[in-house]
Order: sequence, then C-alpha cells, then structure tokens
Amino acid sequence: MIIKVAGFNCDIESIESKNLSDVTCETIASSYAKISRDKRPIWEIRKDAREDVKSARELNRRVVFDMGHSSIAEHAVFNLDIIGISRLAAEYVERFRLASYTEKSQRYIKLGEDFVIPEELSDKLKDEYVSFIKDSFSLYEEIYQSILPQIKSKKAYKDEELKKRDIEGLAMEDARYVLPLAVTTQLGLTANARNIEYIIKILASSPVLELKEISKLIFNETIRYAPSLIRYTEPEKYFEKYWYPEYNNGLGPEITDDCSLKDDGVNLISVKNNTDALIAVYNFFRSVNSFEASQKYSQGLSQDKKREIIYDIFRSLTKHNQLPRFFETIITEYELTMSASCYAQFKRHRMMTQIAQPYSFALGIEIPPLVLECGFREKILRHSHIAFDLYKKIAKKNQHSAEYVVLNGHRRRVYSLLNARELYHISRLRMDHHAQWEIRRLSERMVEEAKKRIPLVFDMCCGKDEFENYFGRIIR
Repeated sequence: MIIKVAGFNCDIESIESKNLSDVTCETIASSYAKISRDKRPIWEIRKDAREDVKSARELNRRVVFDMGHSSIAEHAVFNLDIIGISRLAAEYVERFRLASYTEKSQRYIKLGEDFVIPEELSDKLKDEYVSFIKDSFSLYEEIYQSILPQIKSKKAYKDEELKKRDIEGLAMEDARYVLPLAVTTQLGLTANARNIEYIIKILASSPVLELKEISKLIFNETIRYAPSLIRYTEPEKYFEKYWYPEYNNGLGPEITDDCSLKDDGVNLISVKNNTDALIAVYNFFRSVNSFEASQKYSQGLSQDKKREIIYDIFRSLTKHNQLPRFFETIITEYELTMSASCYAQFKRHRMMTQIAQPYSFALGIEIPPLVLECGFREKILRHSHIAFDLYKKIAKKNQHSAEYVVLNGHRRRVYSLLNARELYHISRLRMDHHAQWEIRRLSERMVEEAKKRIPLVFDMCCGKDEFENYFGRIIR
C-alpha cells in the first residue's frame, strides 16, 4: 500500500519563481480521470499531466463535459478571498451545501461605516438610502456605548468565563441588531471546481446586480487556473425562478411593533419514526438479520430494554463525538422564526433542509434584552419603521434589492427538516454557554420539543458544557 499527498491548495502569492500558467489544479483532476482505465501507478499519470498541461485540459473537457463524469472536477479545489460584499450577498453566497465558509463576525469585530450601495437604486432614493444607513451606524454606536458599562458592571469578572472572552464583544453582538444587511463583510470560501461552476451559474441568475458581479469575479479568477473544468456558467431561468422567486407577500400584511415571539419561534411540526425504528436499524447494523426481522425484534422489547439499548449506544460517547448514522432515521420537521442575526449562524448547519421565507416586518424585530433594559425600544422601533418605508420604495423596482435595508433584528420564518444526528450536532455547539444568546435560545427550545416526543433518543442532547453532567445522570 502506498499513500501520497498528490497536491494541495497553495497561496498563489507564495509562488514567486514559477510561471503561473503552469501552476494549475487541473493536472490532479486529469490524472485522476485516468485511474479507472490506466494501469500505471498514479504518480506516473500525474507526471504526464504536469508535463503536458494542454493534453490534460483536453482530457478534462472530454471526460467532464462530453462524457458527463462531473465528479472529476471535484478534485480541483479553490480557496477564494471574498471581500467587501454585503451581508445580504453573503447570505446567498453561503447557501451552497458543498462548500466551506468562514466569515467576518459582527460579534467580535467593531464595525466601521462600510456598506454597499446597490446599483439598482435611483438617484432619488440613493440619498435617502445612504442617510438611513448612516443613521443605523449612529444608533449602533449609541447602543454599544450605552450597554458596554452595563455589561462590565453586571458581569465583568464575576463570571470566570467572561475573563476569557472579550467583554466588548458582548456589547457588539447586541448592538449589531440595528444594522442593515447592506453592511459589508468578508469571507473565505473553499469549494471544488464542480461547485464553483454551480455557484457562478446561480449567482449569475440573480436579479441583484451585486450577486451578478460576484459571479463574474469568481468566474474571472477561477477560469485562469481551471479553464477545462469551468464551462457552463450562463444564467438560467430555472435558477432565477427557484433561487430568487418573486414573493407574493414579502412585506407581510403590515409592520408590527410587537417584539414578542410565541414559543421563542419554535414550532415542531412532526417527528418521523421513533425509538423502535432507531433500534431496528441498530439491530440491522449489528446482525445479519433482514430489516423486517430487526423491526419485529425492536417492537417486542420492553421499555426498560429499549432504554438499556439506547443508553448503551451513549455509553462510549464523548462531547466531541458525532452520533452514529442510525440516528439519521429519526427526522424532525420544524417551522422556526428567527432574526437575521440568528439566521446568519443557523444557516451554517446546511446539511439539513432549510427553506427560508423572505424577511417580514410583520414578524416584529428582535431587541436584545440588555438593549431593552437600557431604554432603546422606542428608538429601535422608529428606526424599523423608517426601514419599512424605504423597503417599500425600493421594492417597487426590485423586491430582492429592498432587503439591503432589512435590519439584523428583523425576522424570517425558516422551514427546517433535520435528523436526530444533526440536532445533536447543533445542540453541542449552540446550547453551549459560549453560544450567542438568540441561537442558544432557539436550539434549547428545538431540543425541548424533540424530547417531549421521543425522550430516550434525545436524552443526551445538550451543550458541550453540560455533557458531563448529563452523562453522569443518565449513564450509570
């Protein structure tokens, strides 16, 4: 057996003595394309590809596009710096499941007055838009300066964990709720060439000019290094229809000043399968029985025996472990309501199914508890009404571009379909005491509702910080 590192992503700027026209990830893809039909060792095939890049590219085009073996393009991987895009655009860029992202955090970085002015705006609206954004930053700064001493006086150094965290970050994470999605951000994106092509095509299909520009720039950057792997990038009506639909009632019936949220925005619609189903799959996995026989075995067990089996699965679990895949047989279905700030974190769990509605002013605005305590409710509600009026004006021309003025505190509904394994993963990260308060609240309520339906399956669902406590009580 021989295992070698064939290649890895490199920082282009570190290659000073090379001719960049010869530095390409295509040769890896091309050589892997030959593995199934060339008996030579892979390192010999790769050597041929490096020495004849033109032939490697011709092979890629033939295999990937003429023969349709698109998985070959997955061996070429890009790291992209994406700088100065709006938070609205970032939401779309980060919707793709099979890519990796790390984004500048508004929780930990004090923001300046950097924002995007959409090209779609008329000159008449542009001044009003800029004035609104600047007022948002002024309110952000006012809230930040007001709540910072409150945090210091209430919590500083009384809580051991706060010694390790930036106390100013707690003020920033609450103040950001009044900032609009027009605020700029930056992110790192890693994706293979197959998905880069897909990203380019979908962003190009957008009615938002900023997204079209992002698509163009990603194409121009990546095509330089992988012209044989990125080909079909033209916009399509299909993607325009299903990625950027014209909403029938995106504004909601009206704007509301009611900031309350029933059940913390969590509605568990259904749970598919139960403890019996999980144990049946577990038995199937650990035996040579048919699935039907495994089902009969599971259904014949006493409740105590079922508990023994489930807890035995948990017995070797640590807080860092993913649960085994048979927990994927339990499917939960939720309707969730959350702010843009919360959604920015929730959307990262993209292995689940997420279907998001547009932001709706009719759902009210999330105001952090400490911000309410400091007396900012009326100011924030007035600011929300100004955003709503400006939204309506922009939406007359382009509904999607109107979302630039949506505030981080404004809410949307999200339909979520996820299995028990994924809910455990979310709980470990988002119920931990390090987690931001709103997504922690959301996750706690999701788990609480799931435990009501199937308590045995979700008994060890908790944050990392509570794991040892749960483990000690449940596993004896």
